[in-house]
Amino acid sequence: SLTTFFDGVEAVPFTVTAGSDACELVDIDNCFQSANYPDNYEKSKTCTITVNETGRLNVVDFDVQDDGKENSPCSWDYLTVGGKKYCGTTGPPQNARINRGDTMTWTSNHFGVTKGFKSCYEEPFSNCIGTNGSIATTNDCACGTTDCTNSTGVYCDVLSNSCSTGPL
Repeated sequence: SLTTFFDGVEAVPFTVTAGSDACELVDIDNCFQSANYPDNYEKSKTCTITVNETGRLNVVDFDVQDDGKENSPCSWDYLTVGGKKYCGTTGPPQNARINRGDTMTWTSNHFGVTKGFKSCYEEPFSNCIGTNGSIATTNDCACGTTDCTNSTGVYCDVLSNSCSTGPL
């Protein structure tokens, strides 16, 4: 959903800041996708998406061309999020934290194409109740600049921006 600023103006979570012929905003600008999704994207395209509001990334669908190389994966078509390239059918992790000012880049080469991807904005997790690493949280929560979940651990230590599986 859209975030409302103090002056009542709704903010869109993403902006396509370069390459609007390669990516597009959809669903009231709450999602971004490769152009033409779910039909095949075009060859030799690049775009940059800027995050306007801190939140989480909900990967709806991800299917881009994979180069199949183990020693240099994702050298053909890829989405870069948080400095990491994603390709094939392995997109960014579900609920990955995205921060205001972050950029994500989509790149397709001049070879084959597939249907592409669609990702949407989700509100950030609520702050963890216990922040000194001694109290387990019952829900996924924000721990400083990281998120505590069942997979990262449910004990938040906000001083080190870390989550652990047991009390500190």
